[in-house]
Amino acid sequence: MSDEKLLSKTLTFGVGFPYAFNVRKGTIEPLQDDVRKAVYEHMRRASCAVAQACNIETAKRYVQVTLGIDKSQEEIKPSNPALRKRVADCDWIAGGTLSQSYKLTDPHFAGDHGKELITVGSRQLPTHRTDGSHPIPFRHDGTRLFLHEKAYWLCVQLLEVKYAKTNNLPNWLAFPIIAKKRDKTLNGQLQRLTTGEWMLRNSRLARNMRRKGPRWNGQVVLQYKPEPYKTLNPGVVMGIDLGVNAPAAIHIRPQGSEAGEHWAMIVGNGRQLLASRNVIRSEIRTIVRGLRAKDSGLIGGARAQAQERLRDLRKKEKAIIKTGSQRIAKQIAEAARRNGAGTWQLEDLKLKGGLKEDSWLARNWAPGTLIDAIRWNAQKLGVSLVLVNPAYTSQRCAKCGHISRANRPKASKGQEHFQCVACGRKENADKNAARNLSITGIQDLIAATVPPKEESNGSE
Repeated sequence: MSDEKLLSKTLTFGVGFPYAFNVRKGTIEPLQDDVRKAVYEHMRRASCAVAQACNIETAKRYVQVTLGIDKSQEEIKPSNPALRKRVADCDWIAGGTLSQSYKLTDPHFAGDHGKELITVGSRQLPTHRTDGSHPIPFRHDGTRLFLHEKAYWLCVQLLEVKYAKTNNLPNWLAFPIIAKKRDKTLNGQLQRLTTGEWMLRNSRLARNMRRKGPRWNGQVVLQYKPEPYKTLNPGVVMGIDLGVNAPAAIHIRPQGSEAGEHWAMIVGNGRQLLASRNVIRSEIRTIVRGLRAKDSGLIGGARAQAQERLRDLRKKEKAIIKTGSQRIAKQIAEAARRNGAGTWQLEDLKLKGGLKEDSWLARNWAPGTLIDAIRWNAQKLGVSLVLVNPAYTSQRCAKCGHISRANRPKASKGQEHFQCVACGRKENADKNAARNLSITGIQDLIAATVPPKEESNGSE
C-alpha cells in the first residue's frame, strides 16, 4: 500500500442529551424538556424510516438485477415523491439523510457476497431492522464536529427545514461527545478532526440497545494520511494478546521504555466476525439436523445434494475464519510498521494447556488460524516472533507488577475487567496483558515474582 493513499477509520463514542445548533451563528442552545422528548421521538421514527428505505432499495435493486430491468426506467431519489409514498411518514426527514441511507445497501451487492446473492440465490436477501435500533446516517454536508467550552460536539441535520419551523423544532441538533479525560486516544483523534488534520466524511447516530452508559451512540467516518513507515528496530517490542471477547490486543513498547505508557489498542471486532460466521453456521446446523433425523425426507438424490451443500458451507466457513484472521494480522503488521516494532512477542497457547481451557476461542474463533496469519506476516517483514508463556500475564499489573487472581474477578466484573488490588490501576484486561507481553524477558520477571507455592497452578 502506498503511503500517499488515504486510509479510512470509524470512531464510535457515546453522546449526551441533544441541544439545538444554529448553523449560521455557530451557537449551541439548550432545549426544553418537552422539545427534547419530541426530538428523541423523531430520532426513533427516523431510525424506522431509514430502515424501511433501505429495505425498499435493497428489494428494488435485487429485482432490477435479477430481472435485467434497465435502471434508467425507474430511479428512486430522495426528492422523488415515489419514495415519500413508499416509506411511511418520512417527509419531515432531511433529504441528505435519506440519500445517505442508500449507501448502506451497497455492501449487499458488492464483491463475492453480491455475486452469490444475485446469481446463485443461495443467500437470504438482507433486511434492516425497523424497531428503532437502525443507525441514522448523515452526509458530510449534514455533519459538523467542533470544540466548544472544552468539550467536543457532534452536530447533525435531522429534520427538514420547513417541517422544523412549522413545529418549532431545531433542524440541526448538537450532541456533546462523552470522552473521558484519560482516554487520550479518542481525544487525540477528535482534536485532529476539529483542526482539519483529518477529513470528516459522514456520521451516524444509533440507539444504545445494551442500556449501559449513554442512550445514544455516535459514529464518524474519517479519512487520513497515515504516518510513513519506520525502520524496523529489534529493540522496539510489540506484545500481542489473543483475547476472548476481542480477537487480539497489541501494545508497542519503544526502545528503552520501562513504564509502558505508550498506547495499547484492540484489533478486530469479535462480535462482527462471529456474526459473519454464524450466518453460515446456522445453515450448517439446519442441514445436519435434517441428515440426522430419522423421519427426514432427505433420501436418494435429495440427501446427496444436502451433503454436497454441507461440504460447500464448511469450506465457506473456513474461508470466513481465514479471511478474518488475515485482516486482523494485517492490521497488526501495519501497526508494527508504523511504529518500527522489529520484535513481536505472542502468547504461546500450547503452554496454556492447549485450547481446552479457552473453549470459546477453540470453538468459535479458531485462534490457530490467527496465529498462523501473524506468523506469516512476521516472516514477510523479517521480524523476530517470540512465543511467550502466557501464565500470569493477564493477572499481572503492567504498572506496578503485582500478580494476583483478585486483579481479574471475571465472575463478578466480566472478562474485560482488570483492576490492580495493589495500585488501583484500571484498564481493559486484554490491553493490560498486551503491555506485559511487550516486556523483554517477561517470563523471567514473572518467575522471580510468583511465590513457589503458586507455580504449580500457573494458568490464567
